[in-house]
Amino acid sequence: MEGAPETFVDHLGFFRAAAAIQAQKLAAAQAAHDAALAALKLARGEYLRGSTSVPGLGTLPRYIAEGIMGTPNYQAYLDNFNRAAQVKRETEAAMVRAQAGQRAANAQAAAKREADSHKNWWDRTTGAVSNAVSTVANATGAVVSGAWDVATYANSVAWNSTKWAASTAWDATTWAASTAWDADKWVATAAWDRGTTLVQYGVLAGWRRLKNIPQTVVDGASGTLFAEGSAAFFQIVGGDAELYNEGQYCGTEGECLTGGSMPPFSNADAITIGHTVTFQGERPPDKSTIKHEFQHVFDFENLGGAGFGYLYYSQLANGTVVRLVQGKDWATATDDAYHAIWTEQIAYGIQDDPTRRPRGTISAILWGNSAEN
Repeated sequence: MEGAPETFVDHLGFFRAAAAIQAQKLAAAQAAHDAALAALKLARGEYLRGSTSVPGLGTLPRYIAEGIMGTPNYQAYLDNFNRAAQVKRETEAAMVRAQAGQRAANAQAAAKREADSHKNWWDRTTGAVSNAVSTVANATGAVVSGAWDVATYANSVAWNSTKWAASTAWDATTWAASTAWDADKWVATAAWDRGTTLVQYGVLAGWRRLKNIPQTVVDGASGTLFAEGSAAFFQIVGGDAELYNEGQYCGTEGECLTGGSMPPFSNADAITIGHTVTFQGERPPDKSTIKHEFQHVFDFENLGGAGFGYLYYSQLANGTVVRLVQGKDWATATDDAYHAIWTEQIAYGIQDDPTRRPRGTISAILWGNSAEN
């Protein structure tokens, strides 16, 4: 086409056009995911606001009061929330697929540009070298006789063969020594790094426990100390997690680790065991996720390790069984049951609301968890 730098017939133009189309698909998928996420937050946020009076218990947050009484509003909220959560999961999966398509299209376009760039450079270089060699050869002629060429070639081959054999033997020896040294050095470095991280964790945890002896006694009696220490040992020694001590909570109210591993068959971004909070990936976690996880830290403090574990996993198990009986698949049933857990609803409400801070389930019921309290 006149005036156009490329056409779809040209491979480079085709790959660029494919990358542009994938970019449009990705933008649409991201917009759909953002809209689904906003709808999910709205469904959760509308229900989390307000309070209701319960006979014999007084005024409680609305989602807890109606959950205790089993009102139709509570079931309607769960149904609405589950629908929004399903749409969010579907749009998230579509966005991941679009991101993969975008990366593949960009890689193809980049590879084509690189290949053409190298081809043009090679053609120009070989042409210039060929012209120079031809000019020199024509100017100087045949200076060396055939016999001399043969003798020189034979000596060169013999010398090069000897030199190659010696060089190969030396390279093999140095490679073996270097490999053995690198392996020993890697093991020693890894052991030192994980050992020092574990010691730093112990110092931070020990200082936090000394500052709040009554809570430490409760943590020991309820199994929290053993659980959080075991979690830290597994993540640091077994997974090479690193300490993260930035912000208001990490390093003071609990010990945070980045680069950790999550339980099998889990798509969680973080997990909290006692005062040990582990985030997946090595990038620093965002503040809202930290608030969510430290709500669970304070849940452990309020309810004790055994109490929190029983409350959490009994609701998760019961909710999953109910949804499986309703005909939902395993992934949907567990995800819906997870979002219906009281402590998770409270934590997500705090995560999504910048005016609220983590405080623990019982403390939140008694005194609230706004930023002023």
